[in-house]
Amino acid sequence: LVGLGGGQLYTWGRGTDGQLGQDKVRFPSVNCALPQPVPGLRRVVHVACGGGQQGCTGAVTLSGELYTFGNNFNKRLGHGDGPNLAAPKRVDALAGEHVIMSAFSADHGAALLKDGRVFLWGSNRYGQLGRGHCDKASGGVPTAVVLPGASTFIDCEDGYSAAVLDDGKLFTWGCNGHGRLGQGVSAEHVSTPGLACDGVRSVSLGSLYAGAVTKAGGLLMWGYGGHGNLGLGDRRSHSSPQAVNDLEPIRQLACTRGQEGCKGGLNPKDGGQEGPHTIAIAVSGA
Repeated sequence: LVGLGGGQLYTWGRGTDGQLGQDKVRFPSVNCALPQPVPGLRRVVHVACGGGQQGCTGAVTLSGELYTFGNNFNKRLGHGDGPNLAAPKRVDALAGEHVIMSAFSADHGAALLKDGRVFLWGSNRYGQLGRGHCDKASGGVPTAVVLPGASTFIDCEDGYSAAVLDDGKLFTWGCNGHGRLGQGVSAEHVSTPGLACDGVRSVSLGSLYAGAVTKAGGLLMWGYGGHGNLGLGDRRSHSSPQAVNDLEPIRQLACTRGQEGCKGGLNPKDGGQEGPHTIAIAVSGA
């Protein structure tokens, strides 16, 4: 999708609320069954999708601009109050800044700047914006979160957010259901960033659990584990990071997103989605 100089953005699939940013090859009327280019987005270096019943899309350009489109639930597109968007629109609140990465959940968004600052916006119901309080009202204007250093990696998912600092410390905040913050606390939510672990290179937030790849290529997992998805040989949940043993060095991790509920496993939720699974790419490519 993206070369060193940025690339053309392609989208396909469901486009009910404009999350495709284009209206080609409709089959049926709100779906696109073949990848199609998004007009005006030709020098894209990073992309992210937000979940929920209807999706949204974020695209970062080579020049450091963030464009969003699709469903604007709880102002997660970063434009404040307004309708859903069927075409990419630059997040003007970040004009003049150089964005290098974005992340989206079902109801909030985040942006990482080249200088290491992190901005968040959207729902703050569980303190996921990191502003020191929880608020049912959504914060539509991107606002910097206070962290003890520059960040190099971010993620956000259902009700919580995370940032990896340049010294390897991982900070998390927001909803702590199933211990997904990894801070070893029993609080239902934490509205200011708290330390989860150290020595981290990247993080992947699932809707029920999370994991991190360490600088040494190790794998740490925590949160809901009712389907064996933590890789620890059991079906227990853990509120603090646990090392996954007997793996070769890991390059990238992905945790299941969009599953606020689950069927079976421990603490099942009636009517929820199927249980989560986890995948990782080793340095060897295996």
